Amino acid sequence: MNTWHGIPMKHVCYDVPNGNIVASNIIRDFLHTDFLLAANPFMVKIYKDTFKLHEIYQGKIIKEGYPRLDILYQFSREQVLQKLKKYGVHLDSSKKIILYAPTWRGVSYTDVSININDYYSLKKQLEQQIDTTRYQILIKVHQRVYEVAKEKLTENFIIPAMIDANEVLCITDILISDFSSIYFDFLTTGRPILFFIEDEDQYAEERGFYLGLNSLPGPHTDTISTLAKWINTIETIQDEYAEKYRSALEWSTGMWHNSIAKKIVDIIFRGQENKYHVIQETHIKKHILIHCGVVYVNGVFSALISLLNNLDYEHYDVSLMVCGAKTIEEKKLVNEINPNVRVLYRNSTYNATIMQEICLLYRYRHSIYNPNFSLLRDDFLRSYGNVSFDYAIDFEGYNRYFSSLLLQCPKAIKSIWMHSDMLAECDRIPGLENYFRIYQYFDRIVSCSKAAMSVNRKNLAGKYANYEAFRYTKNCVNPQKVFSMQKISEKRKYEGQIYIIENELQQQNFITGKLIPFIPPYDTYGNPNYRFITVGRPSPEKNHENLIYAFNKLKHEISNTYLYIVGSGPLYRRQQNIIQSLGLEKHIIMTGQINNPISIMKNCDCFILPSLHEGQPMVIHEARLLQMPIICSEFSSANDIKLNKGQYMIGTEQEDIYEGMKAFIDGKVPNNYVFDWDAYNKEACKEFIAAIT
Repeated sequence: MNTWHGIPMKHVCYDVPNGNIVASNIIRDFLHTDFLLAANPFMVKIYKDTFKLHEIYQGKIIKEGYPRLDILYQFSREQVLQKLKKYGVHLDSSKKIILYAPTWRGVSYTDVSININDYYSLKKQLEQQIDTTRYQILIKVHQRVYEVAKEKLTENFIIPAMIDANEVLCITDILISDFSSIYFDFLTTGRPILFFIEDEDQYAEERGFYLGLNSLPGPHTDTISTLAKWINTIETIQDEYAEKYRSALEWSTGMWHNSIAKKIVDIIFRGQENKYHVIQETHIKKHILIHCGVVYVNGVFSALISLLNNLDYEHYDVSLMVCGAKTIEEKKLVNEINPNVRVLYRNSTYNATIMQEICLLYRYRHSIYNPNFSLLRDDFLRSYGNVSFDYAIDFEGYNRYFSSLLLQCPKAIKSIWMHSDMLAECDRIPGLENYFRIYQYFDRIVSCSKAAMSVNRKNLAGKYANYEAFRYTKNCVNPQKVFSMQKISEKRKYEGQIYIIENELQQQNFITGKLIPFIPPYDTYGNPNYRFITVGRPSPEKNHENLIYAFNKLKHEISNTYLYIVGSGPLYRRQQNIIQSLGLEKHIIMTGQINNPISIMKNCDCFILPSLHEGQPMVIHEARLLQMPIICSEFSSANDIKLNKGQYMIGTEQEDIYEGMKAFIDGKVPNNYVFDWDAYNKEACKEFIAAIT
């Protein structure tokens, strides 16, 4: 059972900034539970929508209120005063108690930034303006704040974390709060509530609210003097807000009729569910679990994002496991995943005994992929609780641990993706061929194009997997991304030169920090500049070195030629050195990793992809969305990306690449093609469903 902790006024879980990442532990905990407690229909909706438990939660939601409300009526005033005294908080039993209980304002529990003097100052200022013969002030801070601040406390008005907040509410006569859900509990007492909110605009911008300030059961202010004025006329204020108070009480804690704890015990321990409000959903959609593993700014993740933007969410419920987002760009990618997707961000490693760890290392060393391994079974349960999936997909297709973990998914049809000519990839990735042994345990082995499937099946069927297991689906394209990036890019002068920029900020090479120059369509004499571009990480299969040498030959014949190489990878420095040795620094621009490659592509004349092998390069489709002329090499799966009058095909040798670029200058590379991306995406989604089912 998970009792949760209150009715949220401010945004929580997936609704907060960075929500797809910060939600990780919360959702994982919920997926393990048999019962969740809800105070009201609003909280049921929060569970289903905000926490995205709709369609996946296997347990039951008990809509009978929070047991902690019982505490408000279990203790006498004298009992609570004695407990406070035991912990060093001495109160005058003849005075009324004002409790100030602010919400948590930290970003991380490990990074608490609070000045305890602010609380002293607030208390002192308030006491100067109210009748202290009638009132005394206590402050209840978040337990994490108390842990950090307790060594600095010199007075006894801050309540120790060991005392439950609801115990203090028992003896509170006036509650002062802000965005804390504590005020919902206090509503059942019928006593007045005031709101002291100094950072409404900042909180609204950074966090956001479900409930507007106009719905509060009491007045709100950002000045202590106004707060004091209300305390001095509290009976009038209480009458003025009586209707809002009643309304808030009715919808938020209307289920409360004392002895909530007894109801929960009846349901959980005595099986008396039929006597109370217990909700269990009937799931009607098919459930898909996708593993993408570590987040990288690359073609694989781009293909996944495009797929997720095109799936049929009326019939399929989709959960996505990703991890390892460290950079700002990577975190941005995770948080921009289609909101219909339930991101199950993995922010921890597995738990293992020493013997399990030894066994895992032994299996890695000897490429043993028997899925019947206790560590994997335990970790799958730890990660996904009691959820039942119909289809499980290893979309990354390169991570031996996550591939093995996915095989623990019971009853699901299991698929693993191939994003390229996998045998050819063995030249780039040491040990990859041993990884192929895991294919035999998957029901579907899916290539990202029909031609790539033919190549992979020819190379791997029989030795590593059954012939019938091989399937294919082409990657979806993401026109929204391309068109939006195209709109925000522009050119600006910067210190006498023109650079490509994005959103008022100069596009920079992430490695060198240098700005990326803009090459205009014509030189100062009105002669055309021929601007080529390729996008892809500098690695062997992209064949950039042959491209550089071919361009060098072209440059000696036609001086007004330029080449952008967009991306960062293992051969970045090596290629940069080759460019320098050929004296081409002003004509070949290596941009490194950038936020918006579209801003450069749209300012170039021709896209070229000279790869030795590919699966289905998404950048070709992005170039087509920009209606660019395209030069493409005849790699093994190239047939699946060909379009009528949509490209100029070449070989992969230096002379072939030179001939292709020369053909563009001579007007032989077509660009009068039609690319119906909507029809293309619909067909790709049909292929995807056919591949995994």
